[in-house]
Order: sequence, then structure tokens, then C-alpha cells
Amino acid sequence: MLIELAVYGLLAGTLLSQLLRDASAVALLCLLVWERLTGDDGESALPKSWIVAVGAFVAANLLSAWMSDDTTSSFEQLRFYPLGGLIFLGTRRLVAAGRWPRLTTLVLVLLIVFSVDTIWQSFHGQSFLRHRVPMWGRFQGSLVYPSDISLLAILLPIGTATLLEGGRWRVALGLVAVVLVAAAVSFSGTRSAWMGLLLIAIAAGWSYRRAALGMVLFATILGVSVLSIGAGMTTAPQRLFSKAAYRAEKRATQWQAAVVLFREAPVLGHGPHSFRRLVRARHGERSAVGQVVLEWAPYPHNIYLEALSGTGVLGLGALLALLGRGFTALYRRRRDSPVARVALVSLGIFAVIGAFDMSLVKDWVQFCFWLPLGIACALDIAPVGRESST
Repeated sequence: MLIELAVYGLLAGTLLSQLLRDASAVALLCLLVWERLTGDDGESALPKSWIVAVGAFVAANLLSAWMSDDTTSSFEQLRFYPLGGLIFLGTRRLVAAGRWPRLTTLVLVLLIVFSVDTIWQSFHGQSFLRHRVPMWGRFQGSLVYPSDISLLAILLPIGTATLLEGGRWRVALGLVAVVLVAAAVSFSGTRSAWMGLLLIAIAAGWSYRRAALGMVLFATILGVSVLSIGAGMTTAPQRLFSKAAYRAEKRATQWQAAVVLFREAPVLGHGPHSFRRLVRARHGERSAVGQVVLEWAPYPHNIYLEALSGTGVLGLGALLALLGRGFTALYRRRRDSPVARVALVSLGIFAVIGAFDMSLVKDWVQFCFWLPLGIACALDIAPVGRESST
């Protein structure tokens, strides 16, 4: 029970409160270490395949940081990785114990809160959680950047896991959550998140075992998007088809710069998440690296190119191997486990959005990355069903 509460506090605190996050992280770490020392960790032991996959990913980043030309900065960029590791271990622990319905319900509550907060900001000028104002004429609620709204799309399948299995009230509540998320994503103007919602709708018939549900979700998302356009805001669908938005951001230049940096250090890269440090230091050069507009490039807006330029082929290979391990485990359990299907969709949305945005040097990205992987790992070690009434 204490481990469960610590995990919930860690997940909620990652998005809501740094103090809650840190306190829960310390508590969870102590509880897991105590469980290990007392030998009472049978249901939470990691399979060897996962030890190899996670270990290789961590080792590649540590080795790249150690071998970089700025070790202090490189190791600093790994500050969110322990958080991701604890989310992974805690999620795996709960799902292995059959507590996934409570876990997914917490995710749903977080999705609703952040969606309502973003919608509130779009009509009242500031969020009610942290009183933040819109940025660049777009809305992000209490999050830092409008693109952070991608977390709503990535976590939506997991959040609605228990709601779309049963009677009409469950479907109705699930659709309410979809409407709120769709409105928040559309108001944020985040194109990749909006496209992620469409992919979720396409996969809904398979993931929730209801053939007509995909059509309903697709129509709902499109309907909400059309209504949001009528509100006079710069919405995600509008930005998706806006040439001006693409010209201003110059993503192609960022991707080209990442490739140039990779060619300079193909094996271990320049250090984890070193893209911004390097383009800032080399600003004004005639190469693609020197032509990156710093205002729009805290990272190359592609987690694969970021890994390639920062940690080389070794780091990218470790990242892809870890993602592949997760996809394999979830796909293997797709027939008998509903949480496997929704986690598979969430991980897929993460992988797709990662090709256009995101960086693991963000706490919410660590959340979205390690949560479905933790579910996948749990499904590899024990049959996962609903927790018993006792």
C-alpha cells in the first residue's frame, strides 16, 4: 500500500507539484530498496531481457556524457532520468500486482484536470492551476510550452483504459474525456498532438474491441476541432496546414544540423542532449549548425535525431532497442490484456510524436516514455488482470 501511494504521488507530482514529486520519489526509492533488502520483491523482479534493455540505454547515455567535451553539462542533462527510472519501476510494481485500474484512473484524472485548465486559459486568459498566461498566441494551461500538450494525446489511451470496457456510462465518461482532451489539444495549436489524437481514433476499434468506437472518436475529434476554429483561435488543424508556421520554425534546418553533429561524432555523439549547447556556441557559422534559430531550437524536435547527435549510433540503438522491447512485450499480450492494447497505442503515439517534437530533458516526457514501458515490463513477468475485491 505504501509503494502504491508513493507511485501515485510521484505521477501526480511530476505534473502538478515539484515538492510532491520529490518527496514521493524519495519515499518510493526507500521502499523499493527496503523491499529488495528484505527479500520481499518476488513479484517485482526485472526479467533479464529488461535489465539488458534498460541497462544498455542508461549505460549509453552515461558513457556518452563521460566522453563528451563538457562532462558537467552533459551529466546535468541527465537530471530527469532518475525520475523516469522510478516511474518505470513503480508502474511495473503496481501493474504486476494487478493494480492497473487504479493507475489508469489516476492518469484519467490528470488528463481531465490539465485539459480543463487549458480550456479555462483559452477563455479567461490564464490557467487556474498556476495562473500562467498564453504563449505565442497559443494555450498550454499550467504547462510550460504549448507543445507540452502532447502529453494529453500520448496518455489518453491509458487514461481511458477502464472507462471504455463496460456499460454506457463508462463510454459516456470516456467520450467526455476525449472531448476535453481534443479541445485542449486544438486550442494549444500543437499539430503533432492533434495528429496523435486522430491516430488514437483510428486504433480505437482495435484497442477497445469496439469496431464503431473509432468512427465515433474520429467524428468527435473533428467536430471539436471545427468548433474550436469557430472560436477565433489559432488551432492545431489551422497550424497543420499553415505554410507560415513551418517557415517560422525552420524544423528542416534543425534536423539538418542534428545530422551534421552526428557526422562529427558518429559513435558516442557530443554528449546527451547537447544540441542547444552546441548550436549556441557555434551560432553564425556557415554550416547548418550555425544557421539554427536559437529561439525555436531548445532541441532538434526529433528524439531520434537528438539521440543520434547527442549519443551517436550507440545511444540511438539503445533507445530503439528499449522501445522495441516495449512494443514486443505489449504486442505479445494484446489478446488477453486490455491494458496491453492501450499501452501499445500510447507507446506508438509517443514514438510518432517523437519524430516531430519532444525531448527526454523534460519531466512530462519521462512520464510518457516510462509509463507504458513499465506496463510492458509488468506484462512480461506475470499475468495481469483486475485486482481482486479483497
